[in-house]
Amino acid sequence: MVTTPEHDKRRRDGRFDGYRVNCEMIPCLPARIVSKCLSDPRRVPHLLLWKHRRSGELKEVVRLASPNPTSSDWLSSGWAELKRADGSKVSIRLSQIAYKPMLICYYCQKPRCALYGWEISEVARNVRPAGWLCRVCAGLSFASEGQALHIRRLLPDLKQFSNLLRKSRPDPWEPLVFASPWAAVEAGLCRLNQSDNSLCADV
Repeated sequence: MVTTPEHDKRRRDGRFDGYRVNCEMIPCLPARIVSKCLSDPRRVPHLLLWKHRRSGELKEVVRLASPNPTSSDWLSSGWAELKRADGSKVSIRLSQIAYKPMLICYYCQKPRCALYGWEISEVARNVRPAGWLCRVCAGLSFASEGQALHIRRLLPDLKQFSNLLRKSRPDPWEPLVFASPWAAVEAGLCRLNQSDNSLCADV
């Protein structure tokens, strides 16, 4: 397993030592979405957009396509190319395990249900763009970990306060998916670059 020391977390009493970020707050790329895009019979690139849940601000933009656009079957290649708005590219591998699509994390080479676009920077104590890693390699936590576990253990003894203490686990931050960039323009999520008539997104 290839991970950086800052991602090697130690747990004490169910909590992480060091800077903590929940994976539900990080752009999540599920394997099922990648599989669905690559299975599209039109064989067109897809635009994935992550909008901030509260402000609606566009936080991440990715173009998902097959690295071999001339192939008759995009899905059979097992690979997809992700291109960010800044022009950076990364290839990710899709695998079918027990009839379920899984993404292979580049760092640990383990099959995962989803990869994440940002990772923790312990030094700067923030998150930074990453090459789409699994939750563990990106140094992320689940919202249900840590102090939430202690609260749930106490709930049977604090029944009268259960409505105040119990919080549902947040959903993963999954992307909006567009088979055509023009559909994203019509939705007000992208704009037309007047200089060369290309499409761009305001990140």
